[in-house]
Amino acid sequence: MIKKILLISISCLAFIVSLSYAATNEKQEVAVIKAALQARINTCNVALENKDLKTLSSIFLDNATWIQSDASTFNGTAEIEAFTKTYCDSYEKYTPHAIIIDKLIVISDTEAQTYSHVVYDIVIKGKKETHNNPFADYWVKGSDGVWRVAYEINADGVTK
Repeated sequence: MIKKILLISISCLAFIVSLSYAATNEKQEVAVIKAALQARINTCNVALENKDLKTLSSIFLDNATWIQSDASTFNGTAEIEAFTKTYCDSYEKYTPHAIIIDKLIVISDTEAQTYSHVVYDIVIKGKKETHNNPFADYWVKGSDGVWRVAYEINADGVTK
């Protein structure tokens, strides 16, 4: 009888430890994904600051969709690159304050959704404005291990 109780106790303890380990592992995986996505988003800000068109377009998948706050939509690499060039040509200076992932939903180890915002200063035709751009991204991790945006929607606007 004591052996059965001991065996049941050990089994229960092993089960509890495995659940705890799984939860810890999941939290660690989410933290790793969030750090990778934050790094990609930061890369985008640096690219905007330096008007680095190649890096900006590399954030997106070849068949990505990028929707701007005025509902203009850019599909695929060629359209995204053309828009990015036009946008970068429109300003003299871009200075990000902070870019924050407000919410992360991990769909799988290769798919995630982020809701983020960036506050930045932009100088257009000599006039400085501060903008707040909330945006949502659907991310896909490629076979090369790099996360890229498949779909992005922006709600950029001037702060008052």
